[in-house]
Amino acid sequence: MSRQTVSAAALAAVLGAVMLAPSQAQAQSYDRLVVFGDSLSDNGNLFGFTGGTQPPAAFYWQGRFSNGRVFTELLGFDATGFGTTAGSVNYAFGGARTDAAMSPPGMQVQLQAYLANGGTFGSGDLVSVLGGANNIFQALGMISTVPMADPLGYLTLESIDAANEITGLVNAIAGAGAGTVLVSNLPSLAATPQFRGGPAQNLSGGATSTFNAALRQGLFTAAAANANSNIILMDLETASAFFAANPGLFGVTNATDACFNQTTFTVCANPDSYFYFDGVHPTATGHRALANLALDYMYYGDAGAQTTVLGETAFRHRERAMEDGSARLSGREGWVEGSGGVTAGVVYDQTEFDARGAVASAETETWGARFQLEAAPSSSWRFGLGVGFDQGDLTAGRLAADIETVSGDLWAGWRSGNVFVNGVVGVSSDRFDDITRLTALTPVVHTGKTRAVTTGAACRRGPGWRWAASPCRRARPWPGSARIWTAMWSRAPPPATTSPTARWRASRPRWPCGWKGAARPSDSTPRAAIAI
Repeated sequence: MSRQTVSAAALAAVLGAVMLAPSQAQAQSYDRLVVFGDSLSDNGNLFGFTGGTQPPAAFYWQGRFSNGRVFTELLGFDATGFGTTAGSVNYAFGGARTDAAMSPPGMQVQLQAYLANGGTFGSGDLVSVLGGANNIFQALGMISTVPMADPLGYLTLESIDAANEITGLVNAIAGAGAGTVLVSNLPSLAATPQFRGGPAQNLSGGATSTFNAALRQGLFTAAAANANSNIILMDLETASAFFAANPGLFGVTNATDACFNQTTFTVCANPDSYFYFDGVHPTATGHRALANLALDYMYYGDAGAQTTVLGETAFRHRERAMEDGSARLSGREGWVEGSGGVTAGVVYDQTEFDARGAVASAETETWGARFQLEAAPSSSWRFGLGVGFDQGDLTAGRLAADIETVSGDLWAGWRSGNVFVNGVVGVSSDRFDDITRLTALTPVVHTGKTRAVTTGAACRRGPGWRWAASPCRRARPWPGSARIWTAMWSRAPPPATTSPTARWRASRPRWPCGWKGAARPSDSTPRAAIAI
């Protein structure tokens, strides 16, 4: 896999609250899952390590620090616990620091134990790394009990050290051959029930920001040093703020209080309506939201691949405009000297693209107007100018967009007997507005807009051959673009008639204008054309 670091995109919400099942098949795949971390990822390791005493079985579900499974158990893998190395494994411990503390095993010790037990990493592995909160909790506890001249400086140093230890862990995992490392930063600790409204709210929030900034900087350095690993930064800080601001979208009515009161030892009657089970740990509902967020990061390649239909649509619009211009020069009837003038028409076009790989089937529906100005100074020469305006909609699985296209083409033709030469050149500008992509974290959608500019040229000579080429700029709602030339060439025996006949041939653009392989419209016929 290529090396890339991904951060959170801007989040926008639409109504509806149905979670995507983690078991949904994906074209982008992983062989297994390996987990290192703390209580947010622990699937029962600390519970077994303490003889079933931590967390208390009377209040917590089967050794998890929640009332249900944690998010790493909802990613489509069946991971065993600490000590094993075959298949998917989970070495996370509740209470773990990012360092080499022995009890509970810190994250450095977790990795060392995995390697000592014969564990290895492969290109198909997905490794989850999440930690750092316990370092901050303990630093805040130290500040509250031990007089310090510079408590803020101490907390800042502890936060940066924890982030650096996570970065070192990621470097070691990537350097050992792991194909993908999913690294989570910390949610805002100031928003948790334990710190919200308390004396340490500002300190905990500042420590979170310091840790996340240092982690981000370190991961970009780690990504550059490990070209064969894909390091993904999952932005829990941004996501947690979105959860807190929009709890109702996820079926939560209380995103500020803890369901389990650790003072009175009572559990609320409806845990699923709470986001937090205790002072800092999510409920099963909260973990499902985290799992769906992780799935969207894990399969970002599949999600991004869907935008290939934007480039294909731009290519199709340019190709159609060129064919319209070329058709004006084709036909059995002769050219009349002095003929020409202005014509106008309306056109409706529906194009369907077949599903392939991770890209769902797509459909575009556009309607617009065409204006042509033509002149034939002689029976052998004909010239023309065409302008087109189109607008419509595109739908492709979870992706949708509005389309506006402006095109301009020039064409010229010469004929003498059964010999002819026709040529057309043109340019199109496609605007894709209101691009929306429904994420795995339903009902969250990603939004964006982009533009595509395509140019093309085509030439026919008869009898004999045809040539056409069109460079296409990929359209996508993220920075960056690429260019490719798609050429068409056909050769045929001399026509039986003395006049050229109209011919149409659909080209097959390849990435980045289209998905690797064929990007073939299965239905690309204009449905109506009215000449005025």
